[in-house]
Amino acid sequence: MPVPTRRTISTLLLTGLTFAGAACLDPPDTVLAQHELFVLAAHDSAHVRTLAIEAGPNSAIDARVQPQLLLESGERISFSAKGTSADGTRYVEAPSARVLLTSPVNGVLRLSVCKDGETQCQAVALSVQTRGRKARTRT
Repeated sequence: MPVPTRRTISTLLLTGLTFAGAACLDPPDTVLAQHELFVLAAHDSAHVRTLAIEAGPNSAIDARVQPQLLLESGERISFSAKGTSADGTRYVEAPSARVLLTSPVNGVLRLSVCKDGETQCQAVALSVQTRGRKARTRT
C-alpha cells in the first residue's frame, strides 16, 4: 500500500474543508437582515460565521457589482461566489464572506439586485446590526 505524501494529505484536508464549508450554507442559523428581494443569513461553525446573501424568489444578485458590507469600523467585507450566469450578470450561488464568529457585524450592506424579467437592477443599501456570538465548544 502506498504511503500518502504530505501533498496528498493537504489536498484531502482542503477538499474536506471545502465540502464542509459548502454544506454549512443550508439552512441558516440566523437571518441577520431581510429585504423584499433577499436575506443576509449567517451560518455558524466553531469559530467562523459565514455570511451569505440569499436571493429571494424571482430575483438574483447582480454579479457586475461586488456586494460589500461596510462596517462601522471602516473595514470592508467583500462577498464572492464561484459561479455566474452565462452572460456573467448574475450569481448562480449565494455570494458569501467569512468573519470570526465572535465579531459583531454592524454596518451597511451594499449590493445590486435584479428582478427576473427586468433589464435594470436596483442598488440596495441595508443596515445590519448584530452582536458577535460566543465560539462553540465541543462537548
